[in-house]
Amino acid sequence: MIEQDHRLNEYFKKYSDLVIRNAYSVVRNYEEAEDICQESFARLLINIEKVSPKTVKAWLLRVSKHLAIDYTRKGGRYKTNVGLEISEEFFMDETDLVEIMVEKERSANRQIVLNRLKDVNENWYRAIVMSSLENMDNTEIGEKLGISPGLVSQWKHKGRKWLQKAYQEEFGDDDE
Repeated sequence: MIEQDHRLNEYFKKYSDLVIRNAYSVVRNYEEAEDICQESFARLLINIEKVSPKTVKAWLLRVSKHLAIDYTRKGGRYKTNVGLEISEEFFMDETDLVEIMVEKERSANRQIVLNRLKDVNENWYRAIVMSSLENMDNTEIGEKLGISPGLVSQWKHKGRKWLQKAYQEEFGDDDE
């Protein structure tokens, strides 16, 4: 189980952002995409012995996409529940748990500030979300919004500057 925990932690560090973006491309909601990511990794834990290390990325992308599609088909009316039995072997050491909790708090803080950006300037918000979560480049964003790639670049730059300043003012650490 300890070897599985280390592999799962490594896979999470390596692929969690990709899995979130994959789920987000279907559900269009960051918090739901995070939930789907967690569910995907919980399912990986159950199947870790069956999934080849070479195919973990593809497996996670396939599972997260299917979970996201199921979620949207059901109109967002259900919550996933893996039903894992919790045993003492499952728990990580205290250091890992503290790091996870700190990162979770930072993530929540970033989401708060990002939501505020939407109220301040929806164009900046859309450009940043399309770039970061949908993995679109400036040309693709510009085509979708009917503007030049140069303007997209300006919006992203201004939006990121605003996010950094707002985060610093509200939460006071150099997270971004």
